[in-house]
Amino acid sequence: MIFTETALAGAYILDLDRREDDRGYFARMFCQDEFAEHGLEPVIAQANVAMNRRRGTLRGMHFQFPPKAETKYVRCTRGAILDVIVDLRPESPTYLSHVAVELTAEIGRGLYVPRRFAHGYQVLADTTETTYMVGVRYAPNDEFGLRFDDPRLGISWPLSVTEMSPKDAAQGAARQRRGADLIADELRRMILVDSALAAREADGRPIRVGMVGAGFMGQGLRPAILYLVAVMIVGTALALRLAAPVPGDAPYSSLSIARGSPGDGRIAVEVVNREGTTVLYRLQLELDGRLIGSETSALPDGGRWDYIPHTIVAPGQRVEVQLFRSPNLMTLYRDVNATVGPDW
Repeated sequence: MIFTETALAGAYILDLDRREDDRGYFARMFCQDEFAEHGLEPVIAQANVAMNRRRGTLRGMHFQFPPKAETKYVRCTRGAILDVIVDLRPESPTYLSHVAVELTAEIGRGLYVPRRFAHGYQVLADTTETTYMVGVRYAPNDEFGLRFDDPRLGISWPLSVTEMSPKDAAQGAARQRRGADLIADELRRMILVDSALAAREADGRPIRVGMVGAGFMGQGLRPAILYLVAVMIVGTALALRLAAPVPGDAPYSSLSIARGSPGDGRIAVEVVNREGTTVLYRLQLELDGRLIGSETSALPDGGRWDYIPHTIVAPGQRVEVQLFRSPNLMTLYRDVNATVGPDW
Protein backbone atom coordinates (compact mmCIF):
# COMPACT_ATOMS: atom_id res chain seq x y z
CA MET A 1 0.00 0.00 0.00
CA ILE A 2 1.10 3.60 -0.62
CA PHE A 3 0.50 6.01 2.30
CA THR A 4 0.50 9.79 1.73
CA GLU A 5 -0.26 12.04 4.71
CA THR A 6 -2.50 15.01 3.95
CA ALA A 7 -2.19 18.57 5.29
CA LEU A 8 -4.27 17.40 8.28
CA ALA A 9 -2.03 15.39 10.60
CA GLY A 10 -3.09 11.75 10.88
CA ALA A 11 -5.31 11.79 7.77
CA TYR A 12 -3.90 9.74 4.89
CA ILE A 13 -4.54 9.13 1.22
CA LEU A 14 -4.13 5.40 0.53
CA ASP A 15 -3.21 4.28 -2.96
CA LEU A 16 -2.99 0.74 -4.30
CA ASP A 17 0.43 -0.71 -5.05
CA ARG A 18 -0.72 -2.72 -8.05
CA ARG A 19 0.84 -5.94 -9.33
CA GLU A 20 -0.30 -6.11 -12.96
CA ASP A 21 -0.23 -8.84 -15.58
CA ASP A 22 -2.35 -9.97 -18.54
CA ARG A 23 -5.24 -10.85 -16.24
CA GLY A 24 -5.44 -7.39 -14.68
CA TYR A 25 -3.94 -6.47 -11.33
CA PHE A 26 -3.75 -7.57 -7.71
CA ALA A 27 -3.30 -5.14 -4.79
CA ARG A 28 -3.67 -5.01 -1.04
CA MET A 29 -6.26 -2.48 0.15
CA PHE A 30 -5.91 -3.06 3.91
CA CYS A 31 -3.18 -4.39 6.18
CA GLN A 32 -3.14 -4.19 9.98
CA ASP A 33 0.65 -4.12 10.14
CA GLU A 34 1.04 -1.38 7.53
CA PHE A 35 -1.65 0.73 9.18
CA ALA A 36 0.08 0.41 12.55
CA GLU A 37 3.49 1.26 11.06
CA HIS A 38 2.08 4.61 9.89
CA GLY A 39 0.29 5.36 13.17
CA LEU A 40 -3.18 4.53 11.83
CA GLU A 41 -5.63 2.57 13.94
CA PRO A 42 -5.90 -0.90 12.35
CA VAL A 43 -9.34 -1.67 13.80
CA ILE A 44 -12.46 -2.41 11.75
CA ALA A 45 -15.60 -2.67 13.87
CA GLN A 46 -18.09 -2.35 11.01
CA ALA A 47 -18.02 -2.19 7.21
CA ASN A 48 -20.75 -0.24 5.41
CA VAL A 49 -21.75 0.41 1.83
CA ALA A 50 -23.75 3.33 0.38
CA MET A 51 -25.29 3.45 -3.10
CA ASN A 52 -26.06 6.90 -4.50
CA ARG A 53 -28.41 7.08 -7.48
CA ARG A 54 -27.96 10.69 -8.55
CA ARG A 55 -24.98 12.86 -9.36
CA GLY A 56 -24.85 15.80 -6.93
CA THR A 57 -26.09 13.80 -3.91
CA LEU A 58 -24.42 15.03 -0.71
CA ARG A 59 -23.84 13.16 2.55
CA GLY A 60 -22.33 14.93 5.56
CA MET A 61 -20.77 16.36 7.55
CA HIS A 62 -20.90 13.52 10.11
CA PHE A 63 -18.98 12.54 13.24
CA GLN A 64 -19.47 10.84 16.61
CA PHE A 65 -18.60 12.32 20.00
CA PRO A 66 -15.96 10.61 22.17
CA PRO A 67 -15.72 8.01 23.49
CA LYS A 68 -17.49 6.81 20.34
CA ALA A 69 -15.34 8.92 18.01
CA GLU A 70 -14.64 6.77 14.99
CA THR A 71 -11.97 6.28 12.39
CA LYS A 72 -13.05 5.73 8.80
CA TYR A 73 -11.41 4.19 5.76
CA VAL A 74 -13.44 5.35 2.75
CA ARG A 75 -13.23 4.02 -0.81
CA CYS A 76 -15.32 4.48 -3.93
CA THR A 77 -16.08 1.12 -5.56
CA ARG A 78 -18.28 2.42 -8.37
CA GLY A 79 -18.45 5.90 -9.90
CA ALA A 80 -16.73 8.86 -8.23
CA ILE A 81 -17.02 11.18 -5.21
CA LEU A 82 -15.37 14.26 -3.76
CA ASP A 83 -14.57 13.16 -0.20
CA VAL A 84 -14.16 15.93 2.38
CA ILE A 85 -12.89 15.76 5.97
CA VAL A 86 -12.74 18.52 8.61
CA ASP A 87 -10.35 18.58 11.58
CA LEU A 88 -12.41 18.96 14.79
CA ARG A 89 -9.49 18.66 17.24
CA PRO A 90 -9.33 21.97 19.13
CA GLU A 91 -5.71 21.38 20.07
CA SER A 92 -4.71 20.95 16.41
CA PRO A 93 -3.09 23.82 14.44
CA THR A 94 -5.42 22.85 11.55
CA TYR A 95 -8.60 23.00 13.66
CA LEU A 96 -11.67 23.47 11.40
CA SER A 97 -9.50 23.16 8.27
CA HIS A 98 -10.54 20.68 5.63
CA VAL A 99 -9.10 18.47 2.90
CA ALA A 100 -10.96 17.35 -0.22
CA VAL A 101 -9.88 14.24 -2.14
CA GLU A 102 -11.46 12.80 -5.29
CA LEU A 103 -12.05 9.07 -4.98
CA THR A 104 -12.94 7.01 -8.05
CA ALA A 105 -13.53 3.33 -8.71
CA GLU A 106 -11.13 3.49 -11.65
CA ILE A 107 -8.14 4.68 -9.61
CA GLY A 108 -9.03 2.80 -6.42
CA ARG A 109 -7.73 5.48 -4.04
CA GLY A 110 -8.93 5.51 -0.41
CA LEU A 111 -8.97 8.05 2.41
CA TYR A 112 -8.23 7.32 6.07
CA VAL A 113 -10.13 9.62 8.46
CA PRO A 114 -8.83 9.84 12.06
CA ARG A 115 -10.98 10.18 15.17
CA ARG A 116 -12.55 13.57 15.89
CA PHE A 117 -12.92 14.50 12.23
CA ALA A 118 -16.14 15.36 10.43
CA HIS A 119 -16.66 13.51 7.14
CA GLY A 120 -18.85 13.94 4.09
CA TYR A 121 -18.84 13.65 0.32
CA GLN A 122 -20.58 14.70 -2.87
CA VAL A 123 -21.37 12.23 -5.64
CA LEU A 124 -19.78 13.07 -9.01
CA ALA A 125 -21.48 10.38 -11.14
CA ASP A 126 -24.83 8.63 -11.22
CA THR A 127 -25.04 5.21 -9.54
CA THR A 128 -21.99 5.71 -7.35
CA GLU A 129 -21.14 3.23 -4.59
CA THR A 130 -18.93 3.93 -1.59
CA THR A 131 -17.63 1.67 1.17
CA TYR A 132 -16.69 2.67 4.72
CA MET A 133 -14.66 0.61 7.15
CA VAL A 134 -15.14 2.19 10.58
CA GLY A 135 -13.24 1.64 13.81
CA VAL A 136 -16.19 2.02 16.21
CA ARG A 137 -19.74 0.70 16.02
CA TYR A 138 -22.44 3.15 15.03
CA ALA A 139 -23.71 4.99 18.12
CA PRO A 140 -26.88 6.99 17.29
CA ASN A 141 -26.88 8.71 20.69
CA ASP A 142 -23.37 10.05 20.08
CA GLU A 143 -23.63 11.06 16.44
CA PHE A 144 -23.66 14.67 15.31
CA GLY A 145 -23.20 16.72 12.18
CA LEU A 146 -22.16 20.09 10.82
CA ARG A 147 -23.79 21.92 7.93
CA PHE A 148 -22.16 21.13 4.61
CA ASP A 149 -22.32 24.85 3.76
CA ASP A 150 -21.22 26.23 7.13
CA PRO A 151 -19.18 29.34 6.20
CA ARG A 152 -16.66 28.60 8.96
CA LEU A 153 -15.64 25.42 7.15
CA GLY A 154 -15.20 27.11 3.76
CA ILE A 155 -15.87 23.96 1.73
CA SER A 156 -16.30 24.50 -2.01
CA TRP A 157 -18.54 21.75 -3.38
CA PRO A 158 -18.23 21.14 -7.13
CA LEU A 159 -21.93 20.61 -7.94
CA SER A 160 -25.34 21.86 -6.94
CA VAL A 161 -26.87 19.58 -4.32
CA THR A 162 -29.51 17.31 -5.88
CA GLU A 163 -30.25 14.97 -2.97
CA MET A 164 -29.68 15.11 0.79
CA SER A 165 -31.19 13.30 3.75
CA PRO A 166 -33.72 15.20 5.90
CA LYS A 167 -31.36 14.81 8.87
CA ASP A 168 -28.44 16.41 7.04
CA ALA A 169 -30.66 19.16 5.68
CA ALA A 170 -31.97 19.91 9.20
CA GLN A 171 -28.56 20.73 10.65
CA GLY A 172 -29.52 24.20 11.84
CA ALA A 173 -28.25 27.08 13.95
CA ALA A 174 -29.15 25.52 17.31
CA ARG A 175 -27.22 22.34 16.53
CA GLN A 176 -24.33 24.39 15.20
CA ARG A 177 -24.12 26.25 18.50
CA ARG A 178 -23.70 22.90 20.26
CA GLY A 179 -21.08 21.90 17.71
CA ALA A 180 -18.31 24.01 16.23
CA ASP A 181 -18.95 27.16 18.29
CA LEU A 182 -18.53 25.33 21.58
CA ILE A 183 -15.45 23.56 20.32
CA ALA A 184 -14.01 26.98 19.48
CA ASP A 185 -14.88 28.29 22.96
CA GLU A 186 -12.98 25.40 24.51
CA LEU A 187 -10.01 26.00 22.23
CA ARG A 188 -9.75 29.61 23.42
CA ARG A 189 -9.79 28.42 27.03
CA MET A 190 -7.02 25.89 26.36
CA ILE A 191 -4.90 28.60 24.71
CA LEU A 192 -5.36 30.78 27.80
CA VAL A 193 -4.00 28.05 30.07
CA ASP A 194 -1.17 27.24 27.67
CA SER A 195 -0.12 30.90 27.57
CA ALA A 196 0.00 31.01 31.37
CA LEU A 197 2.20 27.91 31.47
CA ALA A 198 4.50 29.31 28.77
CA ALA A 199 4.92 32.48 30.83
CA ARG A 200 5.77 30.40 33.89
CA GLU A 201 8.41 28.48 31.96
CA ALA A 202 9.86 31.71 30.55
CA ASP A 203 10.31 32.95 34.12
CA GLY A 204 12.38 29.87 34.90
CA ARG A 205 9.76 28.23 37.08
CA PRO A 206 9.48 24.47 36.50
CA ILE A 207 6.23 23.17 35.04
CA ARG A 208 7.03 19.43 35.12
CA VAL A 209 8.71 16.99 37.46
CA GLY A 210 10.16 13.58 36.67
CA MET A 211 8.82 10.12 37.38
CA VAL A 212 9.45 8.74 40.85
CA GLY A 213 8.94 5.31 42.32
CA ALA A 214 7.94 2.11 40.55
CA GLY A 215 4.54 0.59 39.88
CA PHE A 216 3.84 2.70 36.79
CA MET A 217 6.73 3.67 34.53
CA GLY A 218 5.65 7.00 33.01
CA GLN A 219 5.62 7.41 29.27
CA GLY A 220 4.83 11.14 29.26
CA LEU A 221 2.00 13.05 27.62
CA ARG A 222 1.02 13.49 24.01
CA PRO A 223 2.39 16.73 22.52
CA ALA A 224 -1.15 18.09 22.08
CA ILE A 225 -1.74 18.36 25.82
CA LEU A 226 -1.52 21.94 27.05
CA TYR A 227 -1.32 21.29 30.76
CA LEU A 228 1.50 20.40 33.15
CA VAL A 229 1.84 16.99 34.76
CA ALA A 230 3.51 16.04 38.00
CA VAL A 231 4.12 12.62 39.49
CA MET A 232 3.59 11.77 43.14
CA ILE A 233 3.11 8.77 45.39
CA VAL A 234 0.03 8.67 47.57
CA GLY A 235 0.36 5.83 50.08
CA THR A 236 1.18 2.76 48.01
CA ALA A 237 -0.37 4.25 44.85
CA LEU A 238 1.74 5.93 42.21
CA ALA A 239 -0.28 8.53 40.29
CA LEU A 240 0.19 10.94 37.43
CA ARG A 241 -1.33 14.29 38.43
CA LEU A 242 -1.51 17.91 37.43
CA ALA A 243 0.78 20.19 39.40
CA ALA A 244 -0.54 23.16 41.40
CA PRO A 245 -2.00 25.99 39.32
CA VAL A 246 -0.12 29.16 38.50
CA PRO A 247 -1.77 32.20 40.17
CA GLY A 248 -4.15 33.71 37.67
CA ASP A 249 -4.47 30.54 35.62
CA ALA A 250 -7.85 29.42 34.34
CA PRO A 251 -9.51 26.84 36.66
CA TYR A 252 -8.45 23.27 36.11
CA SER A 253 -9.30 19.71 37.05
CA SER A 254 -6.94 16.90 38.01
CA LEU A 255 -6.70 13.46 36.46
CA SER A 256 -4.66 10.64 37.96
CA ILE A 257 -4.01 6.94 37.41
CA ALA A 258 -3.04 4.65 40.28
CA ARG A 259 -3.12 1.02 41.20
CA GLY A 260 -6.30 -0.15 42.87
CA SER A 261 -6.31 -2.10 46.12
CA PRO A 262 -2.92 -3.79 46.66
CA GLY A 263 -2.68 -7.05 44.74
CA ASP A 264 -5.99 -6.87 42.89
CA GLY A 265 -4.38 -5.95 39.54
CA ARG A 266 -6.89 -3.23 38.71
CA ILE A 267 -6.56 0.43 37.81
CA ALA A 268 -7.98 3.30 39.83
CA VAL A 269 -8.70 6.56 38.00
CA GLU A 270 -9.47 9.75 39.91
CA VAL A 271 -10.93 13.01 38.64
CA VAL A 272 -11.30 16.05 40.89
CA ASN A 273 -13.28 19.09 39.74
CA ARG A 274 -11.63 22.39 40.67
CA GLU A 275 -13.29 24.56 38.03
CA GLY A 276 -15.62 26.54 40.29
CA THR A 277 -18.80 25.12 38.78
CA THR A 278 -20.49 21.80 38.02
CA VAL A 279 -18.89 20.14 34.99
CA LEU A 280 -19.89 17.11 32.93
CA TYR A 281 -16.92 14.79 32.28
CA ARG A 282 -16.43 11.67 30.21
CA LEU A 283 -13.61 9.20 30.84
CA GLN A 284 -12.25 6.83 28.20
CA LEU A 285 -9.81 4.12 29.29
CA GLU A 286 -7.74 1.97 26.91
CA LEU A 287 -5.43 -0.96 27.60
CA ASP A 288 -2.92 -1.73 24.82
CA GLY A 289 -5.07 0.30 22.44
CA ARG A 290 -8.28 -1.57 23.31
CA LEU A 291 -11.16 0.29 24.89
CA ILE A 292 -11.91 -1.26 28.30
CA GLY A 293 -14.16 1.37 29.83
CA SER A 294 -15.96 4.67 29.33
CA GLU A 295 -18.19 6.51 31.77
CA THR A 296 -19.82 9.93 32.10
CA SER A 297 -20.31 11.85 35.34
CA ALA A 298 -21.41 15.34 36.39
CA LEU A 299 -19.23 16.65 39.24
CA PRO A 300 -19.95 19.69 41.40
CA ASP A 301 -17.09 22.04 42.18
CA GLY A 302 -14.70 20.19 44.50
CA GLY A 303 -16.33 16.86 43.66
CA ARG A 304 -14.25 13.71 43.26
CA TRP A 305 -14.91 10.81 40.87
CA ASP A 306 -13.22 7.45 41.50
CA TYR A 307 -13.52 5.06 38.58
CA ILE A 308 -12.22 1.46 38.80
CA PRO A 309 -12.84 -0.71 35.71
CA HIS A 310 -13.15 -4.48 36.11
CA THR A 311 -10.31 -5.35 33.73
CA ILE A 312 -7.16 -6.86 35.29
CA VAL A 313 -3.87 -5.47 33.99
CA ALA A 314 -0.46 -7.10 33.71
CA PRO A 315 3.12 -5.75 33.74
CA GLY A 316 4.18 -4.28 30.42
CA GLN A 317 0.69 -3.36 29.27
CA ARG A 318 0.12 0.23 28.17
CA VAL A 319 -2.64 2.24 29.83
CA GLU A 320 -4.16 5.41 28.39
CA VAL A 321 -6.79 7.56 30.08
CA GLN A 322 -8.48 10.40 28.22
CA LEU A 323 -10.74 12.92 29.94
CA PHE A 324 -13.28 14.87 27.91
CA ARG A 325 -15.40 17.65 29.37
CA SER A 326 -18.53 19.66 28.82
CA PRO A 327 -20.00 21.57 27.13
CA ASN A 328 -19.68 19.12 24.25
CA LEU A 329 -17.84 16.06 25.64
CA MET A 330 -15.70 16.15 22.50
CA THR A 331 -12.81 18.35 23.57
CA LEU A 332 -9.82 16.40 24.86
CA TYR A 333 -9.12 17.92 28.27
CA ARG A 334 -6.57 15.60 29.85
CA ASP A 335 -4.56 12.67 28.49
CA VAL A 336 -2.34 10.44 30.65
CA ASN A 337 -0.29 7.48 29.40
CA ALA A 338 1.65 4.92 31.44
CA THR A 339 3.04 1.40 31.28
CA VAL A 340 2.30 -1.05 34.06
CA GLY A 341 5.51 -1.69 36.00
CA PRO A 342 6.94 -5.06 37.05
CA ASP A 343 5.93 -4.69 40.70
CA TRP A 344 2.20 -4.27 39.97
